[in-house]
Amino acid sequence: MFDVFFMSGKWLCSFAKQPTYTYLEIKQIFSKFTFQTNFKIIHGTQTVFTDVDDLDYETITICSNLTIILLSYDKKFIKDLIKNPYYTLQNASDELLNDPEIVKLACKYNGYALGLASPKVQNNIDVVIIACSNEGTALCYASDKLKNNATVVKNACGNDGNALCHASDDLKKDAEIVMIACSHNGIALHEASIELQSNCEIVKIACQQDGLALKYASDELKKDPEIVSIACQKDGLALSYTSDELIDDINIVKIACAENPYALQFASDRIQREYEIVYDAYTCDRYQYRLVPKQQM
Repeated sequence: MFDVFFMSGKWLCSFAKQPTYTYLEIKQIFSKFTFQTNFKIIHGTQTVFTDVDDLDYETITICSNLTIILLSYDKKFIKDLIKNPYYTLQNASDELLNDPEIVKLACKYNGYALGLASPKVQNNIDVVIIACSNEGTALCYASDKLKNNATVVKNACGNDGNALCHASDDLKKDAEIVMIACSHNGIALHEASIELQSNCEIVKIACQQDGLALKYASDELKKDPEIVSIACQKDGLALSYTSDELIDDINIVKIACAENPYALQFASDRIQREYEIVYDAYTCDRYQYRLVPKQQM
């Protein structure tokens, strides 16, 4: 509802009228200023009022934008006032952007606020962990030092597996971290080291989360019937990433087509000639299909 920012030597709090708010709701918002004695509220260059009791319905409906000039302030007042600190930091002074306490509060509401902080604060492990707990991919704004910190990266990947792409190359070789990332987003396997893309357990976890993660498994594991079955059970279209041998395996193709009948297009020419998809049943809010020999049709 508010943006607090520093401009021309003054602290400003901008309030844009929201038509969904009632008059009483808006008055309650402005009542927050009753304990701040040194302020005035303006519209454009004209002072509207300096006392919340002067606020009336006509003033609110006429003014499309009201700005409160805080002639004096303290940190507690700003922290109590801010409802969405991320937008505040877009216009914040260097003083606020270098204040770990203020940035930490902003990151609690929106992890991407870390991107507006000073380099010093982006290297503060406590602030970065809070940011990454809110938005895992906020790791991209952390210092290079913290992108190589296992605790920070685990926290980020635990929130969003995509955060692995912002980790250091060394940590992309860490089996525990990659496993955490893939358990939240199987496609994170794409960011793992070549060695870990050949790790059977990690690839299984990735394919259980997202069958299409099979695309990033090693060529050897793409030939593994167990792993391919896991992937196709999750997403039948994963059949497109397996080996020539397995696209000709009727059991694998049946699994894929049961999940997604369009997977048949990725089966071998032989299976496409000899088998056909038939509608089987409607259960659990989805259609069920199965693959049957054409001669049975």
